[in-house]
Amino acid sequence: MEALDRPPQALEETGLANRLLGRLESFLLNMSILAVLAMGAVIVGTILGRWLLGGQIPDDVLWVKDLMVAAVALPLASVAAARQNIVVEVFTNGASETAKAVLDFLGNLLGFVMFVLLSWGSWTEFLHVWADDSYYDGDLYLMQWPGHLVCAAGFSVLTLRLALAMFGRAVSLSPIDEREV
Repeated sequence: MEALDRPPQALEETGLANRLLGRLESFLLNMSILAVLAMGAVIVGTILGRWLLGGQIPDDVLWVKDLMVAAVALPLASVAAARQNIVVEVFTNGASETAKAVLDFLGNLLGFVMFVLLSWGSWTEFLHVWADDSYYDGDLYLMQWPGHLVCAAGFSVLTLRLALAMFGRAVSLSPIDEREV
């Protein structure tokens, strides 16, 4: 399974696209870390506000809701790039390296198809709340579009990562000798 724990050689050779996507993934991962820290600050601020001042941060639940979307959606592509996603190896441990590579390609293909649909739906929903100027009912009337934008962006970057991984795995499975090309 060690051969599948790292990206195929063809993926490493995609060069510029892989490097740019890696930088974007790193940025989104850092933004998700900031979202978790901000979420903690809002929660602690609300608890301390209730305890010490008898009040809370306005719309704290809505802040945490949108920050949770950022904490979950933004690092998805980074997790996929590091190949740290959850896998079930019980069924593939006895398979040959070629069979494992084919199954890896099929997994990337299935993930790509699913996240193309999720990305499309997320962008559609973002455009809907943007056009309607939708907001949450609360003390601050926070706009809904930031959370939807973050979700759509996270899903879209994961879709790009899966496409690149699928391409890299397909090239590594190709019978064409790369030295002749």
